[in-house]
Amino acid sequence: MVSFVVLVACAGEAKRAPTVPTSVAPTPSGTVVVAREAPAPAPDAPVPRAAPDLSSCAMPVVAAPKDNDCAPFESRALAGVESELRRRFKPSSPQNKVVVDFGCNTVDEGELRELVLERGSGHGGTLELTRLVRAGDRFLVRRIHWSEYYNRGMTLESSTVPVAALEPHFRRMGVALLAKLHEIPVYVEGMGLGLSGTSSSNDYHSGLTLIDDAGHELERHFSGYASDDPEELPMELATRALHAALAKATFEPSAATDTDRFFFAQRFVRMEKEREPFWWVEERFLGMATLLGSRPLVPSILGVAKKAGTDGIGERRKKEAIDALGAILALDAAKVAPGEILRKAEATCRR
Repeated sequence: MVSFVVLVACAGEAKRAPTVPTSVAPTPSGTVVVAREAPAPAPDAPVPRAAPDLSSCAMPVVAAPKDNDCAPFESRALAGVESELRRRFKPSSPQNKVVVDFGCNTVDEGELRELVLERGSGHGGTLELTRLVRAGDRFLVRRIHWSEYYNRGMTLESSTVPVAALEPHFRRMGVALLAKLHEIPVYVEGMGLGLSGTSSSNDYHSGLTLIDDAGHELERHFSGYASDDPEELPMELATRALHAALAKATFEPSAATDTDRFFFAQRFVRMEKEREPFWWVEERFLGMATLLGSRPLVPSILGVAKKAGTDGIGERRKKEAIDALGAILALDAAKVAPGEILRKAEATCRR
């Protein structure tokens, strides 16, 4: 599954504050808890210009797509991405033709002020959201990591990455996000189809959002199995330099802040409104909402609960949505009936 989104978003900036350790672990009852918010924001934590309002059910702003003129690609970045895609993509039949084209570029990659990276493992039970906000000659990095299966809980960390480590790769990132691979069947007399392909049991999620100084956004996601297919390869190229830079960064734990909750709410709402999420990606977001959820998320989570099917996955999804609503509204899901939690959530947003 792959998706594209081109958006215009609100501007952001960053502030500094002291490190505060975070305690995130299952309690004996099975409930996961997060340390209370520190008096000041986490160190180098990216924050919006306006203080986030988490007191009502008002939806976080997800701006509508805006039509912009298509900016030209840098020729070297364009040629490099196309060359690597052609080299690495293996058509299912040797006589088939491979076509590479590109979408409309509405982001100035030379002036990126923010990047958001999503990644997760289906079998591993993880989801990670990493936000980088430019501040002078460095990016302030905030990483939120959720583990569903092993040591269930959440960690929040901060770090920095030099702008110089990423800036040379910005234009290649943008080109790769907009790249489209097509395999055109060619039938030659006397030749069989010769079908081939590769697949893996490694199911994962990858997403990248680029935001320039004007607030224009470019976003793409892939959720599926590792196989070097036409949807997966461009995402791998787009995120490679970012993964390498983050692997070299030193992260320090810190407590959850309202900025984290607001950022998470925006990502959750965007996931539900702008694309059809892979089932386990949505479940990871619901798990994270039990810790980072806030009232602006109540309408979206109610929507998840209402659309859930009656099969095993649907019933599990509905329970996770109700658990998240209970956590946001400070209702003990073990003591309050699911129907009552749904009614209280609906009543909360009618006020």
